[in-house]
Amino acid sequence: MNMQLSQSPFEKRPSYDYIQGANVTPTTFYNIGDLEVQDNLARIWVDIGTNEPLILDVLINALTQISSEYDPLALFI
Repeated sequence: MNMQLSQSPFEKRPSYDYIQGANVTPTTFYNIGDLEVQDNLARIWVDIGTNEPLILDVLINALTQISSEYDPLALFI
């Protein structure tokens, strides 16, 4: 489900054009596993495939941002 559909008001019925839907470029679904934590390490499994070179850059930037916001000392205070 995309963000536009999930944020739209319920009284507005979404429409779908089957011809236009058949002519769009197919996209891939990325599988993301559960977050595994052990001591001070965390691991997550992400299957990004080989079709999308930009997703690796987005993933690295997202993990860098999460890492910069994480304060390990806050867990002990």
